[in-house]
Formats: sequence, structure tokens, C-alpha cells
Amino acid sequence: SLDGGVSYNYSGTRIQDRPDTNSSSVAVASSSDCILCTWRDWRDSDIDAIYSSYSLDYGETWSSPDIRVDDDPLNFSRRNPDLIYCPDGSFVCVWEDTRGGDTNVYSSRTTDCGMTWSPNVQVSSDNYTEVVFMPLLAIDDQASALYTLFQTSIGPYVHEIRLCRSFDYGVSWED
Repeated sequence: SLDGGVSYNYSGTRIQDRPDTNSSSVAVASSSDCILCTWRDWRDSDIDAIYSSYSLDYGETWSSPDIRVDDDPLNFSRRNPDLIYCPDGSFVCVWEDTRGGDTNVYSSRTTDCGMTWSPNVQVSSDNYTEVVFMPLLAIDDQASALYTLFQTSIGPYVHEIRLCRSFDYGVSWED
């Protein structure tokens, strides 16, 4: 809506650049001049990857081609992205990632509305022997810290909630 929710102009604009992709786990965030969307995608021979697309005109048109966020070329599973806009003008994306054999949370950030993404950073430590899943992002009201919360499975039907923090908007993380 461009008028505070009084009316909506739904044009049904497709965000992905390929109609044959199988995608899920969508996340969206916006700034005053950019809408950014990330999702899990299986377009390349059943390799789970995190892709993004951006709009600079309030969703009328979307970037093409889609831009890959994760930078791991191997066939590991990546899923459940979350996305947030930070006060420094960057967007940060986190997701579950099984590179290296264990499931961990990874992140990447963009300072140009998703045109380019930083090298991936492992968020959760390798100290977790359990499965890590469902990362979510939040920022405190003073904009001094970025948080990602995620669940870990420590046994059948037994989960813990863990937290990692970033004081530089996703450049680095600590437990």
C-alpha cells in the first residue's frame, strides 16, 4: 500500500526471475527506498540455495537475474532465511546451513539493497553438537546490537533457544 493501508494495488508481480524454480521460506525487509526479498530455492540441480531480489520502485519491478546470497558451491542444504534492515543502511540475512557436515547459522550482509552480498559468516559456533534451525533476527530499540535467535535440538522433542549477537550489524557475531 502506498497510502497507509487505505488501498492496495496487487499486481501479482512475480519476484523470482525464473518460473520453474521451487522456492520456499520467504523473508522480506524494506528501507525507505528498497524492498529486499530472500528465499530458499532449488533451481540448480536440487541444490538448496538462498537467493534474493530487490525492488527500487515500491515493488513494481524486481531485479533480474536473482542474486545468490550464500557463497558455498557444494551441495549442502540451506533453508529458512530471515532478513532485517539495519540503521546503518545495510540488510542482514541469516539462514540454516549444513556446510561442513553440521547445521549452523550463517549470515551475509548487503549495503547496496542486495545488488551484492558480503562473504558468508558463520554465526553459531561449532560447539553445538545438536541441530540448529529456524534463525530469526531482531535489533534492539537503541540500534546498538543485532540478535539472531535460533533453536537447537538436544534430544527427541527437546529444544533449546540460543542467541548470538552482533555489534557491527552482521559483520561479526559472538555467542
